[in-house]
Amino acid sequence: MSKRWELRDSVEVVCDAMKRVHPLVLGILAARGCATPDEIRTFLTPSLSDMLDPFLLRGMDMAVARLM
Repeated sequence: MSKRWELRDSVEVVCDAMKRVHPLVLGILAARGCATPDEIRTFLTPSLSDMLDPFLLRGMDMAVARLM
C-alpha cells in the first residue's frame, strides 16, 4: 500500500527563526491552517496557556473516573 502526500505551496518564510523549520513541515502546517510565523511558533512550541481543556473531549470524565 503506497501513499503519496500532496502538499500545497509552503508558507513564505518571513522570520529568521522559521528558516530552521523544514519546508515539508511548513507545507503540512500550511495545510492545517498555520500560515503566519506566530501560528507556526505557537503550534511547534506551545505554552501551557495555549493548551485546550482536556475535559472538552467527549468521554473524558468517564475515562478519568475509570483510571481513578
